[in-house]
Amino acid sequence: MFISAWTCQTALTVKAMKIVYFDSTRDFDSLNQAFPGLMEGVDVYQGGKVFGDDDLIARLDGAQVAVNGHSPMSNAALNALAPTLKRIVFLGTGAATYIDIQHANSLGITVEVVRDYGSRSIAEFAFGLALDACRQISVMDRGIRQGQWSVLGGPELRGKTMGVVGLGGIGKEMVRISAAFGMQVVAWNRSPMTGDLPCQQVSLEDVFRQSDVVSLHVASTSETAGMINADLFACMKQGAVLVNVARGEIIDTDALMNALKNGPLGHAALDVFCTEPLPADDPLTALENVTLTAHAAWNTPDADRNLMQIGFNLARAPLT
Repeated sequence: MFISAWTCQTALTVKAMKIVYFDSTRDFDSLNQAFPGLMEGVDVYQGGKVFGDDDLIARLDGAQVAVNGHSPMSNAALNALAPTLKRIVFLGTGAATYIDIQHANSLGITVEVVRDYGSRSIAEFAFGLALDACRQISVMDRGIRQGQWSVLGGPELRGKTMGVVGLGGIGKEMVRISAAFGMQVVAWNRSPMTGDLPCQQVSLEDVFRQSDVVSLHVASTSETAGMINADLFACMKQGAVLVNVARGEIIDTDALMNALKNGPLGHAALDVFCTEPLPADDPLTALENVTLTAHAAWNTPDADRNLMQIGFNLARAPLT
């Protein structure tokens, strides 16, 4: 369903740029209520799903700026749109999963992503998963629902070691939260650590070797694909916990399954997967020492507000 929200006042502000939010999952009234004034000057297609290249090209006809809420944009569609389309704003950080950024750039289309909109929200969720896994909260919940009364336990986290892989905005927040809980924190990052963070920078192998909990916070790239592999799992303490709120592709799935079944990994708390939604028959769903959530770490009103405000400010920025 299409709704035009163009106003003369906003048209003057953005110098008549046509901005199209082409895959909104919320209706226009909800967007206006949640983000007063933010949708002014934006054409909104609500309903979320885009039905192929022809549909996408029709929605973006004459648009200089496209706001993408997580829809694939093929190279063929980009080719057709390139004479007019100059900017794509992706509402999130994982644009490369949906858009061939290099091809878009070759056509003169810049691709902007929204960074650091939910670093605290995601880090809080990751630490919540760590608490849940260490004390086996979800395991007991599932058992009680099945008529089992198993009084399970786990370690107090104060004094234990948290390993953080990746020191972007989310990783830095995870370091701060972990330290505030009284944990010792070690971290790995591709570049030297900057700023006054309460952690020690060590090698990736030492993060896995020293940590009681390892939390992953790196982007999905060709360099990071499968980086969490059998060799790293073999370094872990017996019964250690792995938390992943980054991307599913960074873990070698076969190595993960082996470490969960045969040790040393005691529990994996996973919010992201190579295939989403996770199929109901995925082998991970059959394991008791796994906590699964639906790529929801970012999902707070606070992060949502930041995402939309930053994203639409990027959309309205003057074209160069």
